[in-house]
Amino acid sequence: NLVIKKKHNRSMITVVHIIPRLYPGGAERLVLQYAEELHDRDCSIYVMSSVGDGALRPLFESTKATLIIGSREKQGGRWGVWKFLKRELIRIKPNIIHTHLMGGDMIGYLWKRVSPKTIWISTAHNVEFHTSLIKRIAWKIFLKKVDAVIAVSDAVAAYSHEHFSVPEEKIHIIYNGVDTKQWKKIPVKVIDTDTLSFATIGRLEEQKGHVYALQALARLKDIPWTYHVYGQGS
Repeated sequence: NLVIKKKHNRSMITVVHIIPRLYPGGAERLVLQYAEELHDRDCSIYVMSSVGDGALRPLFESTKATLIIGSREKQGGRWGVWKFLKRELIRIKPNIIHTHLMGGDMIGYLWKRVSPKTIWISTAHNVEFHTSLIKRIAWKIFLKKVDAVIAVSDAVAAYSHEHFSVPEEKIHIIYNGVDTKQWKKIPVKVIDTDTLSFATIGRLEEQKGHVYALQALARLKDIPWTYHVYGQGS
């Protein structure tokens, strides 16, 4: 049950997105948007996981993309997952592989060695100062074979160039978009409480910008409020 197959038109461009897990994180939700939006735009979309399953699996299954789940636990570690995904990539013959996060980029690097003509695009989602030195060195080696890097911000673009030595001509800044349709469906409600309650869910790292929420809330001089913060970090 690790491969959920759907029919594909081989005249389309075949794109394989590779992410570590199907977790409800920012990178994974971006890939979910690709799966939802790009399949009807002359693209045949596959989504592979290189580490394991996750809570977003039902949402990926509801799209027209084909989901292929690699599992270190079930397939004998990193090497077992690579052999499984390699067989699937040989079968699929993708025109483009689009990788996300380190677990995806490792598979992209290995596949590029097998199929150098395949176009490999990596999306850089973060600056990686919090990642261990050994992993950053390995990541830098992986990205030597990438054809293009999509950076989600100016800071991420600068980091990819300065710390991973990705040539500037290979880096393209594309800011993350938000599908506003889901928010427009929410009915407007009158807030009838005396105290406003706010919450932030996310890693407690500088890049998440908690400071801006605190600065904004500090300006609410005449309105009582509470602020709840959920997450872990430095």
